[in-house]
Amino acid sequence: MRGSQNIGSLEPTARKKESIELIHTHRTLHNYSGSWHCFAKWVSINISPEQLMALGNVEKDTEGWIELINQYLQYCIEIGLSPYTQATYKVALAKVLGVSSTNFIATQPRTRANRMNNRVLHKDYRLSNKNNDYWHKVVTATGLRKNELIHVTGDALQRGRDGRWYLNLADHKHHTKERRDRWSPIMATSQEEEEWLVAIFQRAGEKKVFHVPKDLILDDFDGKKVPTALKSHKYPAEYAERVYRSVVREISKIRNRKEVIHLRKELVGI
Repeated sequence: MRGSQNIGSLEPTARKKESIELIHTHRTLHNYSGSWHCFAKWVSINISPEQLMALGNVEKDTEGWIELINQYLQYCIEIGLSPYTQATYKVALAKVLGVSSTNFIATQPRTRANRMNNRVLHKDYRLSNKNNDYWHKVVTATGLRKNELIHVTGDALQRGRDGRWYLNLADHKHHTKERRDRWSPIMATSQEEEEWLVAIFQRAGEKKVFHVPKDLILDDFDGKKVPTALKSHKYPAEYAERVYRSVVREISKIRNRKEVIHLRKELVGI
């Protein structure tokens, strides 16, 4: 990553060029370096040393490198990489060359329908049925993300003025997304499930909820340790649906038409 500069003092065109050249986060740097590694591996297998030497450096033969990257992107499309992966590789390689990604061939369009992750699965097949049932029950009732599950403490559970149970999640303490505070209702499917969940939080007190103390046997302790393999994308979506259905209104009864949300593209009609 290049050293930071006073972006505000730059002219609009210079500021745009500066933004293209910079990498702003460590996560982006990690993803882009990985993308370049995959490209380099493909080149080592499919391009001869003579062809590579003929290209010269990037500054002198940008067009030649663009053509080579287009071949690689076409390969990524043909082997069935997801459109999101294709787009990541495309912008990463454009960053290295110092050009706009529009110089490359078009990759497949990205839509919610073709996203390849666990959101479309009913359970995580890397976990046992018992563990799936446990974490499904916890996450669909709390909406906690994986990092929040690891750091949430028992004192986050609080009664609201309406008498319902809520999780008062603090930014850095509970490692919330983008370190934002959140006040989330408990959305259990039954009174029995809610009491079970409340007992787990109250037992933890000010300590982390999903952490196994050394002096307790796992089978005798409800608050299990968060599995490394857990990727609960589907479960928070169910939680969000429960919250939505708890406050949803019939469109015909909404007087202020500005409060009606119209979805676009492939989400029209949902």
